[in-house]
Amino acid sequence: MKHYTGKTLDYFWVEFSSTEFDLISLVEQIPNLLLGKYLAIICFDGGIFVPTEEERLRGWNKIKQVSFSPILTKAELKGPIFENHDQWCLFETKSEIESMTDFVNYGMFTLKNRDFELDNIDPTWDKVALKNDLNQTEKLLRKFWLEMKELNPDNFILNGDNFIYCSKNEKEIERIITVANTMYN
Repeated sequence: MKHYTGKTLDYFWVEFSSTEFDLISLVEQIPNLLLGKYLAIICFDGGIFVPTEEERLRGWNKIKQVSFSPILTKAELKGPIFENHDQWCLFETKSEIESMTDFVNYGMFTLKNRDFELDNIDPTWDKVALKNDLNQTEKLLRKFWLEMKELNPDNFILNGDNFIYCSKNEKEIERIITVANTMYN
């Protein structure tokens, strides 16, 4: 299965097309990567996640635009806490963040290097427009990594056009790749 990997700052990351591996796949196939952590939902279906009264009674809360879970259990993962165009930060200890840019709402947000596209551009395409797009992508990536450094989550998950999983633990990335590859063999 085609995927991209890298390491930036303290984070190892893997990226797939969401048509091949996504948040549902992660929750169903490898929930142990999430269990025992605290979740901050930045985006739910491209918007704000508002905990229900039942969720609030179980320990969910919302500060500004971000909703926070109690420690994740299998039962919490069965709740309707993910959809499409979701963005999560996970923490080993209870944390409160006020905001994060909704990178999931930037179409085709990617961590992979796109510079090769200029060398392989179709001659009928607008090279200047592509260069401008690549410059915008680079600015967005700088903003992403700056926010990751400031917020310091243990994990970051983006489930949009692409599925991106960032972790300080390289073995989690290896596990995701292994599971993703076995899903289609």
